[in-house]
This record gives sequence, C-alpha cells and structure tokens, in this order.
Amino acid sequence: MFLLKKNMMHNEEKSAERLVWVDNLKGYILLLVCLFHLHVPWLLVDSAPCKMATFFFLSGFLFNLKRYDSIKSYVYSKTKTLLQPYLCLSILFALIDPETICNIVQMVKNGGVTFNEIVLFYGRNLFLNGMNTIYGHSANSSFSLWFVWTLYLVSIVFFAFHYFLICKLKLKKYTYVVCCLSYIVICFWSAHIIQTSQLNTPFNLMGFFSKSPYFVVGVVVKPLVMYLMRTKLWYLFFLTVFFGVLSYYDPLREWNSIAKAMIRDVSFIVCLFILFDRIHLFFLIGGVLRNFARNALVILPIHCFVFVLYKKACIILFQCDYRYMVGLFLVLLSFFVAIPLFRNKLYFLLGKEKISVKESLRIGD
Repeated sequence: MFLLKKNMMHNEEKSAERLVWVDNLKGYILLLVCLFHLHVPWLLVDSAPCKMATFFFLSGFLFNLKRYDSIKSYVYSKTKTLLQPYLCLSILFALIDPETICNIVQMVKNGGVTFNEIVLFYGRNLFLNGMNTIYGHSANSSFSLWFVWTLYLVSIVFFAFHYFLICKLKLKKYTYVVCCLSYIVICFWSAHIIQTSQLNTPFNLMGFFSKSPYFVVGVVVKPLVMYLMRTKLWYLFFLTVFFGVLSYYDPLREWNSIAKAMIRDVSFIVCLFILFDRIHLFFLIGGVLRNFARNALVILPIHCFVFVLYKKACIILFQCDYRYMVGLFLVLLSFFVAIPLFRNKLYFLLGKEKISVKESLRIGD
C-alpha cells in the first residue's frame, strides 16, 4: 500500500508528538477563521491561513486506509462523526435562527401583527434554512457548517476511489499518483464549469469539486511534507519567507484560476505544517489551541451564531454600528458556555461521548 513506507519507523516514534502539532495547527486555523468571520480589520486580507482549504489538506494528510476494512465501515464512521453533527446542528440553529428571532421581535414592537402571521413568518424562514441544509450550505446562522458536509462528501468519494485503486486493482505507487492527478484535473475542470456557468448546484457540489484537490494533494504529497519537516532550519526559514511573501502579495490572483491559486495555498499550508512541527508553543497558548481543535464542531457553528445574532441585533433592535471587539468578546464568552453544554448535555448531537464540564474545558494534553 502506498503511504510512507520508508518513513514508517520515524512516524511511529513521532506519532504522539505529531498529534500535538496537528492539534495546534487545527486550533490556529480555526481561530483565524473565527476572527476572519468577525471582520477583525487586520485579518481582512485574503490570506491562505484563513481559508478552510487548510482543513481539507490536513484531512488528506491524515488519511489512513488501514483503519477501515471496507467502504461500508468508512461510510458508517464518517456518517457518525460528520453527517450526523451536520444535520443535527443545522436543524438546531435553524430553529433558533437569530435573524428570524430579531425580525419577529421587531414585528412585535411595531405592533399590528397576529400570532398566525408570526408562525407563518417563522415557518417560512425555517423552511428556507432547511433548504440551505439540503443544499449543503447549512442554516444562515451556522454557515461555517458547510465545511462539515463538504468534508463528508469529499472524504467518502475519495475513499471509494482510493479503495478501488489500492485494494481492488492493487496499483503501484506511481500509477496511483497518476490516477490521483487525473482525479484532481477532473475536479478542477468540473469546478471551472460550475463557476463560469454560475450554476446553483445542490449538495454544495461546487465546494466538493473545488476542495477535493486539497484533500487529494494532502494524501499524495505526504511523503514530501514529511521529508521537508526534517530539513535544515535555514532551508525551512527560506521556504517560509518565500511562500509567506507569495501568499501575502498574492500574484497568482491575477491568473484567475482555481488550479493556479491552489499552488499558493498548498505552498503556504506546507510551510505552516513545517513550522508547527518545529515550534513549541507556550503551555497556555498551545492548550487553548488544542482545546479549540477538540471542540471544532462546537466552535464552528457557535461563533457564526453569536456573530449573526449580535450583528442583527445591532441593525434591527438597537440601531447601532457593529463593533468587532464587542463581537469578539461575545464569541469568546459563548465558547465557555457552549463547549460544556454540547460536550456534557448535547453530546449526542455531535456523535461524541459524554464528558465532564471540567474535561471539556481542559487545556492540558
């Protein structure tokens, strides 16, 4: 089977350590995504680390066929860990959609509205949020959950492709890589057609075709990334500075191509991998990032919900300007409430086991 045969012993020795840096990286990217959605001014630059593509690349990087003996077992596992949380959380946040609630409060304040009209308005918005969920975009108040559905679709389709090539056809390493490159080309071509035709595809197929290449590249370049992680520090410094400048100034944006833009994203993501494998974060910072990583399914929808609620309340109820520092404070405060709530009381929505409040907020290893 193709996956890092030469580096097997080295990987086994570093498995525990790699889990730490992987969680640190997950938490770091998740934090940037939250800050980006909150419109923090110094994060409005369209930079690669703020993109969810990093999670798809990381998922491909950690892809492991050995844990599953059939497509059925893989689909069952991903359905429990990805599809179930996506559907349950989308329904939950559709029921408490802040935009709908704020509009209803405004309707009641203005007067002249009946109970039946409120019920009809609520039902209409609930239906629209339900349609968004079916289309793979989740409810308006939990828009980041599109990532969970798309990762579910991307991982299952590629697993079936991978399983067929490796377990059925028993292809060799280089033939397998060629097949993966063909898979990437097909995905790019499909995404280009959907984008240029401005098609509104169901099940977020645009997200599937545009993000699948990141997942597949994560699988294919894993040996190269592991090699770069063992390079000399001066070489690491050169790579980081070069691709950091490339990502910041973004010259590839002028090419207007999904495929060519991915070169910049993947290059910067690889540099992030190398950096987080080398650096040792201060206990508190690393602990918080790892807690974020463990509770990603809570943080993704909650920060969106609080952001939308605060923003709509500013516009509809209080007639004041949105202040990102207030939004940031409210989001961080909501994490202290939501993480224990979902991990201790509503854990079944996430497809996870019940843990104590203290354990859910733990920042140690």
